[in-house]
Amino acid sequence: MLKAEVCAILSGLQMATVKGWSHVLVESDSLLAVRKVTGSINKKDPLYPLLLRCQQLISSFEMCHVSHIFREANFCAEAGWALSNDAPAGQIEVPPADLMPFIQKDILGVARPRALGM
Repeated sequence: MLKAEVCAILSGLQMATVKGWSHVLVESDSLLAVRKVTGSINKKDPLYPLLLRCQQLISSFEMCHVSHIFREANFCAEAGWALSNDAPAGQIEVPPADLMPFIQKDILGVARPRALGM
């Protein structure tokens, strides 16, 4: 699971590079992935090549901020995951219409209540 989260961050950074963006905000609901990507890397870490590439890309932007957000505050990721079962794998240029209401909620900063296990 951690590898998938790091690969998702790397994919986003690569897309931002291709698009020529200079200011990038990366949000992930995986705190461990954020810590791995932004922290010091152990060369013995099995994810070392991916983490190194992430850090290289992060340093290539004029401004790049990588931060953790709670899953409940990330409507797009939740909805995208739910919709991904019906879509081919890969990157998309234009979000599916079904995802637009969730993107609007993320832009507005709308969050769902956090479910706490008892």
